[in-house]
Amino acid sequence: MKILNKYRFSIITVVYNDALGLEKTIKSVLSQRFLNFQYIIIDGNSKDQTKKILKKYEKKIDRILSEPDKGIYYAMNKGLKLSEGKGIIFLNAGDIFVGQILSNRLSIPSLIDVYYKKKNRNLKKRNYSFYKFGMPYCHQGIVFENKNILYNTEIKISSDYDFYLKYKYKNSLKFSRVNGYINYGNDGISAKQHKIRDKEASNIIKKNFGNFWSLTFSIKTLIKSFLKRVLF
Repeated sequence: MKILNKYRFSIITVVYNDALGLEKTIKSVLSQRFLNFQYIIIDGNSKDQTKKILKKYEKKIDRILSEPDKGIYYAMNKGLKLSEGKGIIFLNAGDIFVGQILSNRLSIPSLIDVYYKKKNRNLKKRNYSFYKFGMPYCHQGIVFENKNILYNTEIKISSDYDFYLKYKYKNSLKFSRVNGYINYGNDGISAKQHKIRDKEASNIIKKNFGNFWSLTFSIKTLIKSFLKRVLF
């Protein structure tokens, strides 16, 4: 049985065949001067150089698990089951801490500023949106409480939204003042398979908030998709 609150934070990184991204993530985590955290890496039995990177840093990582799994949410659940921190931060391979993020001032729960690169390579800040219109913020920038809540692995792409709603945070979270921000890649599976993501999100909204909000979300995504095709 895991010991809750042994650390202030548990940082969970999941990876599959992304050695370069993983090393960037590891370096950013190990650059934190605040040391009261547990670092967990879950690898889906990568076939590239990922395992060599894990071997290189294994003495500085608290828990490493490298074995086949059925997808990203299965991997995240493995990390959650190993977590012993009061707060949970998900930092996937390729996501990085820029500056000093971890400290006793980082509230649990709270939000951390997140920036991502647009197609023109400029950095754009992620906004905190309305929780009934899909995932209100990227999971990398959310400090979750450790409540033994797991991802629903039946949901293939939008399970992070379902996971967020289980906490009943709505739009109550505040931004913590930290000396930096999180930089994340905006080209993950949810971006590449946005139609499936939006369909799953619509189903989640319908289940939690009813037909009106689900229909409103679907109309919003159709308009957004149309404008992208016309303007870009």
